[in-house]
Amino acid sequence: MTFQERRSDRDSIRNYQRDHWGRLSGETCVIELSALAANNIKVWRDRELFRSERIDHLRQRRYHYKPQFVVMYGLSKKEHWEQIAGGPFGHEDGIRSLESTIFAMTPHPNKWGLTDTHWKDLGEGPRRKSPTQPA
Repeated sequence: MTFQERRSDRDSIRNYQRDHWGRLSGETCVIELSALAANNIKVWRDRELFRSERIDHLRQRRYHYKPQFVVMYGLSKKEHWEQIAGGPFGHEDGIRSLESTIFAMTPHPNKWGLTDTHWKDLGEGPRRKSPTQPA
C-alpha cells in the first residue's frame, strides 16, 4: 500500500486484502517458491523437488509481466530469491532493482516481532528508488 502511496491504516489494508490481494482480476500475484502445494509448513512435501524448474518459471513470468514491485518472504530462501531477481540484494536494505522492477526481500510475515512500521518502510523505501515512481 505504501509503495503505491495508498492509505495504509488497518481498515484500508484489511479491505485491500479482502477485495484485491491475489485475485485473478487484481493487481497482485501471490505465489509460493515451492511448486508443490501444502496447507502449511508442517505438511511434509519435498520442497526441493522441481525447485530449479520453479525458479526458471518464476523468472520467465517476471520477464513477461514486468511487475513494478516484488516482495519475497523468507530470508532463508535468499539464494533462490536472488536467482529470480537476477542478482544479489542490498546487504542493508534487502532491495534490488532490475530494469523496471524493484525486489524487496523480507522476513516471513508470521515472524515474531515485525511491526506495522516494518511493512510501511518496506513499501516507502523502494518507492523512492523506483524509476517509474516520483521521488
